[in-house]
Amino acid sequence: MKCIIALILALLVQTFHCVGQDVIFNDPFGKLYEFSLQDCSLTFLSDTRRQLTDIAYDTNGILYGIDIMGNIFILNPTDGSSSLIFTLPPLPPGSEYNSLTIDHNNILYGMGLDGNLYFYDTKDSSSGLIADLNIQAIGDMVFMDKDNLLILASGMKLFKYNKTTSQGSI
Repeated sequence: MKCIIALILALLVQTFHCVGQDVIFNDPFGKLYEFSLQDCSLTFLSDTRRQLTDIAYDTNGILYGIDIMGNIFILNPTDGSSSLIFTLPPLPPGSEYNSLTIDHNNILYGMGLDGNLYFYDTKDSSSGLIADLNIQAIGDMVFMDKDNLLILASGMKLFKYNKTTSQGSI
């Protein structure tokens, strides 16, 4: 789905003048691409040979990826190499991990179809369950600011979760 959205974005942006930073995205087959907003070009970067469901950059420029089993990798976008750094808890049959983001403190957040939001701290390797949000994440999460996380949920709804107050709403 992310690949389709990125391709649609690429096609739409081709008709407009583009400015801003480049965007890196992955396809479902492990390939990484860079979309330049400055000249509206799409460049193949590398093949990770991993079926990643989401990727996220930290504040130091390190790229992370997650697969459906909750395996979290450090990725090298130049040559496609990867290193497994952590595995989130197993999900019930039929569920998969599909969402990954990172905050300003380089803490990764992962979520899937089961509704549980997990964290992994890249600095001290601590991890755990944050909350059962009672939603199905369907593919992306992003921080609006340092406290508020937007999650794309089933039914194409946006779910807002405040990690400081532990409050969520659609």
